[in-house]
Amino acid sequence: MDRRTFLKGSLAGIALSQLPVAFFGSAAQAAGISQRAVVNLTLPGGPDMRHLLPPAFDSNESSFGFQYWRAMRTAHRIGNTADAFRERWQTAYLPVRTTADFDTGGVSFGVLKECGWLRRQIEAGNVAIVNNVVGSRSRDHAHSLLALDAGDHQASANAFQSSGWGGRLAQACGANARVVAMTTAPRRFCLTDGPNGRLAADYAISVRDSRNLGLYDHRDDLEERQRWGRNQIARSAASYYAAMGEHIEASSPFHRIVQHESAIRGFSGDVNRVLAGKPMPESLLALQSGDTALQSGYFARQLASLYDCAAHVGSVLNMRAGSLEYGGWDTHREQRNRAEPQFADIFGDGRGLDTLMSELEQVNPALKQNLTIVIGGEFGRQIRSNGDHGTDHGRGNTMLVIGDRVRGGIYGDMFPASELDLLDPRINDPNSTRAPHRSPDIEGRTAIEHLYGAICDWVQPGTREVVFPQVGGIDLLEPGLGLDSLFLS
Repeated sequence: MDRRTFLKGSLAGIALSQLPVAFFGSAAQAAGISQRAVVNLTLPGGPDMRHLLPPAFDSNESSFGFQYWRAMRTAHRIGNTADAFRERWQTAYLPVRTTADFDTGGVSFGVLKECGWLRRQIEAGNVAIVNNVVGSRSRDHAHSLLALDAGDHQASANAFQSSGWGGRLAQACGANARVVAMTTAPRRFCLTDGPNGRLAADYAISVRDSRNLGLYDHRDDLEERQRWGRNQIARSAASYYAAMGEHIEASSPFHRIVQHESAIRGFSGDVNRVLAGKPMPESLLALQSGDTALQSGYFARQLASLYDCAAHVGSVLNMRAGSLEYGGWDTHREQRNRAEPQFADIFGDGRGLDTLMSELEQVNPALKQNLTIVIGGEFGRQIRSNGDHGTDHGRGNTMLVIGDRVRGGIYGDMFPASELDLLDPRINDPNSTRAPHRSPDIEGRTAIEHLYGAICDWVQPGTREVVFPQVGGIDLLEPGLGLDSLFLS
């Protein structure tokens, strides 16, 4: 490996290529997040959120609570009888109840039993269930993920230079605000508009492993046989760039590269020393390996990095937005067996988000007050399951917004009666006077820009129109949705 390849690979582990040197400050004042921040958890593949939050079974055959279970029976792997529908509802789901902090508004629904933490958060009033949201005009994964990350439901398939709403939010917050990516590679969500129509990463920093941050440095405590290879290259590279820094003129095109190397090495070293004195909680480590490990070790690692950023170095990073991802939601086949363990990873008792939030509470309860998590995928699933025990690509979907400052509730019609017409078997009868056959989707009634814009305004008041300058002209907004009241303050 030559020095150029080494530096390129190492830089990718700490920051993107355009990160301004001015970003780096002293880690001596390292502390958790002290300002509001949103964490965007993307579920690539298109999750069926109705599988997570279905209507309660109703014996009335004309009701939504009956028609849903009949239409989705193969995805739930149950028979086509009322008794089978009832048993599945009673054995696999926990009913959500009206409490002092959460009003169901008369809507009867439940949560997967394996997702007990989510049910508790809903009933505690910490979850906004935002229904009938549309993030894209397409059912193509790549196109729809582009639109979702950009926060532009009308984005074309070729809008490859569309920036991300997380990057634009960090830019709008000013004062060296940053969007922090815990993912292996930063998503489009983290990028901003750069010069000459190109994307830039000026406001993004990658923390894919908070306990191995920055450039690899040589170690003098290794045995003789371990000092070769990577350790030798690190020593040589450090010496090489240190020497370059002493001789390169400020006008040289290589001056910025040398500045970056020096700043990154110094800053990341300071952060690593801060974290070295703060052990990773055992509960978060247990999510990565052993008997209590999550199905997705990748997601577990992201949560550990988010913990460090939120609890210990968020103020230094000036994190105002964060990026997580959990893939595997394209459930054309075997939806029950594939999706349910993944939902449990995220929302289960003692699992992903429960463990993260509990540990942040132990450090400082104020950290949770400053953190909001928004969760969703690029599109929903169709509302009739297929012959392979799964569901096909749909359009509208439910998004979840979770946090202590969220005004919990049901936003939008959770189970629109208009969907029943799409499930009526007579819809395919050429002699019927009913509407012609249409794909049985959840209707997209609210453009994603409206939801993300409300979240941006909570993170930093006045940023909605800056991050989404077109939002005022987007009429796709479900009447009475109430997103202006999405947060308590």
